[in-house]
Amino acid sequence: MEFALIAAVILALFSLHFIAKILKAGKFSNLPPGSLGWPRIGETLVFLRSGEDGEPQRFIRERMDKYDSGVFKTSLLGEPMMVFCGPAGNKFLFGNENKLVSVWWPSSVRKLFRSCLVTATGDEAKRMRRMLLTFLNPDALKRYVETMDLVTQHHIRTQWEGNEEMQVYPIIKLYTFELACRLFASMDDPGHISKLAAHFNVFLKGIIDFPINFPGTKFTMQQKLQMQLGRSFESCPWKEEWPWKRKRHQLHKTCCHICL
Repeated sequence: MEFALIAAVILALFSLHFIAKILKAGKFSNLPPGSLGWPRIGETLVFLRSGEDGEPQRFIRERMDKYDSGVFKTSLLGEPMMVFCGPAGNKFLFGNENKLVSVWWPSSVRKLFRSCLVTATGDEAKRMRRMLLTFLNPDALKRYVETMDLVTQHHIRTQWEGNEEMQVYPIIKLYTFELACRLFASMDDPGHISKLAAHFNVFLKGIIDFPINFPGTKFTMQQKLQMQLGRSFESCPWKEEWPWKRKRHQLHKTCCHICL
């Protein structure tokens, strides 16, 4: 009697499992071919391995060949997604922005920046971009010329002169970061800007990662760096015309976007 009861329970569980699989397959039957990989991890490790080998395109190419399709599904950094390949895929994406598709960021970026210009979509993004563009119009750019000239001269004097060889990319990166800090945050201390740039570079390297909020993880370190950057920007002598200067909780988000 007990054996029959146990067998009935096991049979019922298996039946429910297969029914759920059938219903799930019917619900998502219009999805492209592909695999979501392991739970939560997905195919992230395979993707990262191809990048470490110096062939990040290998991940895409192998799946295009495997599924014989220009569109396939996968899962990276805990996020299910579809990948569009080739000219037709690019045309579809760029031709249907804010219609059939919208800008999307991994959950780590959304959790770090929350609601701001970096993560905003649709009408909210348009409104915030219009607000930002008022400070990048021709009249505003005219006012920035003198500061840009001074920063450029100082940068050439301190970073370029007297050096027989140099790494151009990190130097230009520091130059553009210094320009952003001088123009939009009124910072004028080169030492403070260099220190801030170092924190910012570390912040950017781990911004797209698994959003695991646990001591020792990269995401937790990013949150601490975000707070440090926020305190640095909050202490700046903000110009009166910046409309968000009174919203202290949005300062670091706005500045991070400008510096990006």
